[in-house]
Amino acid sequence: MTKPVWKEISLRHLSSIPITNGLGLSGEHDEPEWPRYIRTTDIAGPRELRTDTFASQPPDVAAKAMLMAGDLLMTAAGATIGKSVTFPGGRACYAGFLVRFRPKPGVSRRFMGYWMQSQPYWDQISVGAVRSTIDNFSAGRYRRLRVALPTLVEQCAIADFLDRGTAKIDALIEKQTELITRLQERRAAITQRAVTYGLHNREGTELPDNPVGYVPDGWTVQPLRRAMTSLDGRRIPLSAEERGGRSGEFPYYGASGVIDYVDDFLFDEELLLVSEDGANLILRSSPIAFTASGRYWVNNHAHVMRPKVGSPTFWAARVESLDVAPFVTGSAQPKLTQDALGRLLVSWPTDGEELQEIVAYLERETARIGELIAKTERMIELSRERRSALITAAVTGQIDVAGQGDAL
Repeated sequence: MTKPVWKEISLRHLSSIPITNGLGLSGEHDEPEWPRYIRTTDIAGPRELRTDTFASQPPDVAAKAMLMAGDLLMTAAGATIGKSVTFPGGRACYAGFLVRFRPKPGVSRRFMGYWMQSQPYWDQISVGAVRSTIDNFSAGRYRRLRVALPTLVEQCAIADFLDRGTAKIDALIEKQTELITRLQERRAAITQRAVTYGLHNREGTELPDNPVGYVPDGWTVQPLRRAMTSLDGRRIPLSAEERGGRSGEFPYYGASGVIDYVDDFLFDEELLLVSEDGANLILRSSPIAFTASGRYWVNNHAHVMRPKVGSPTFWAARVESLDVAPFVTGSAQPKLTQDALGRLLVSWPTDGEELQEIVAYLERETARIGELIAKTERMIELSRERRSALITAAVTGQIDVAGQGDAL
């Protein structure tokens, strides 16, 4: 393959219909019989739509922006500008923050899908994006993108080559992702057992009518407030606008961890933070209990607690192991009040040395597993970089795919 025979063409001249934005409507409907309404948040990957999100539009409304299998959708606004997906098919229309490109005859949709993952594409997106409160890349700018295009035969050969090559890399990434999941599950199980049963497999008592369940000998069962001093009265919330005028070096904590940095601090010691509100109290997709140390600020979405016994590290793990759902109130905005948190029954060792032993064990084991997770994440990162480099090399003619039996 010789690059000089490739033609550089504007994207608008490769489309069979005008490249335009979709419907500027909200996604308030979810009627399953209506055409799906695809938004930027529905894009899961270059060839995949999310299955856990769904919105729809009435058929007469959807008819103004209906999609065909093989259409390419590109994000035109927000943090994900440039992100694309090849529509797999079905009854669907698309939203105003997306731009539609429908390849004309002689232009391979598979080749164009890969081109929209390549460095030349992203370079043009980066240069042409309008940076503001909400970044945007208009349909007009998409129309002006320049594409170096080979013949249709070459486009198909490149797409076939990349189908094989990226499939192998994607399979490797999937295996590494599964490994991370198993390591995270093992870390959670180790932590759960250590803070619930201790380290010595000693005898204990089963409390069938008590949420604590099994209590090892030498452990006590009491409401959490007996082991904690609440510092909630020292919290001060700052609005996004206020934080914008007070940018600094000190972490600003919310319900799930650090959300910003400000120019002052409220606390200067290691403490336990527990989420006060948010859907995560029910979903538990991220920790609800964690430690904060050094100098930092906490808003009113996280309870602040100083342990009377043991360390914040032990109590973060112990509270994280509890089922708080029965104590959460509210449906639109789940909330775990200070009183409800304090009433949680929890068990812990009365021996201070055992508490220290558990913490040392957890720090050692979680660090070991954390290293394995970090190494695996690095492998995934390198695989993704290799995938991107392979795509860029192929769609720019740097690889003679006719002489390549395989991509790896």
